[in-house]
Amino acid sequence: MIDLLTTDMKSVVPDDSINFMLVRGSEKAFCAGGDIRSKTRFTSSSNQFDIQESQRLVKLVPHWLRRSFSLNYLTGTVHKPYIALISGITMGGGIGTSVHSPYRVATETTTFAMPETAIGFFPDVGRGYFLPRLKGELGMYLALTGHRLKGRDVLHGGIATHLVGKEKIPSLLSELTESCDDPVMKRDPHYVVKSILDKYHKELPTVPECPGQSWIYCCCPGGVPDCSLYRISHFYSHTHSLNIDDRSFSLTPHVELIDKCFSGGSVEDIQMSLLDDGSDWSINQFQTNWWTDFNSHYKLCRHSVHQVNSCRDIGIIISDSLSWSLHYRSISSKAYGQMSLIRRTFSTSSIKVRKLLYISLVCSKLVYGSQLWRPMFIKDIVILERIQRRATRFITNDYASVPSHATPNVYPRAA
Repeated sequence: MIDLLTTDMKSVVPDDSINFMLVRGSEKAFCAGGDIRSKTRFTSSSNQFDIQESQRLVKLVPHWLRRSFSLNYLTGTVHKPYIALISGITMGGGIGTSVHSPYRVATETTTFAMPETAIGFFPDVGRGYFLPRLKGELGMYLALTGHRLKGRDVLHGGIATHLVGKEKIPSLLSELTESCDDPVMKRDPHYVVKSILDKYHKELPTVPECPGQSWIYCCCPGGVPDCSLYRISHFYSHTHSLNIDDRSFSLTPHVELIDKCFSGGSVEDIQMSLLDDGSDWSINQFQTNWWTDFNSHYKLCRHSVHQVNSCRDIGIIISDSLSWSLHYRSISSKAYGQMSLIRRTFSTSSIKVRKLLYISLVCSKLVYGSQLWRPMFIKDIVILERIQRRATRFITNDYASVPSHATPNVYPRAA
């Protein structure tokens, strides 16, 4: 598909008989992106053919990425009007073939998302340029969470420049086709295309402009840096003039929280910011699995653990930690099991090493969920103290003088 689009665009650009380009998908989707599964299904197989196929695909990845980025650049710099009709599902790599266009037309059936983040795939192929240019931290929020924008939200978020009812699409296409005979189209195709799209732009209620921050009127200017200053200012001023009711944007109530919590310099900072906020929305965002698919840093003595060569069991512990859950019973169960594994594996280690292992691999779990457990029930506190008491005996290597009812002296907050 990438090769076909690139070939067609390169043949259209020098053809003076063609005034504009329009790309659209099927009835159900504009483009659902690349088939990641097909790229990875051979990697886990022991079959010799699958191994060879996997090696072949790996060699093709740089070439495929180069062609994808070239197409994205072409759609953003072509001098003729390039219209992306993003009706239906618009996800993954399909976003890259549309968002750089100066005219992005959405309908009420448009669904914009990056679901590949849920499996740890990097959201790029053109989106690395577009997302940071959305208002505030919306781009970071969409990239990390894979949150879906539908219908009007696609326009309000700055992904689309126009919103047209799906029932009006045939009429819009017909009028664009008829405009090719207009003499003005030859002189200024952008003016004609813009006028027609504005005409079909879905009428939205006009309300007084509200003070405070909002993501309304934040559509990105079309194209990439090579676009002329006229084009950038032309489309930017156009998107600012749209009368849009910001109260109909589903994320408007959370604008301030998104800008605050998702401005961190790392995934860990964003996680902690969500926890510190403590609101229902922040906790719900924290409880999603988006962050588990990014490799968090594991630390021993405040230093990041990048690799472990001499002790295989530590590697197993770290790998197991990737399946964290926010439910207190699940967290406490994992912490207890982690403590048992450390006791079996490092029974002859020094007190200093034991304490470091406890703080890094057990406390990290308890601290992680401590704010979500408040106010805790008595039964929850009993489970927590059981883990702490078990750790006290192990670290001090004293199983005789520490009674089972003693107050534990190793707390999660000690980390």
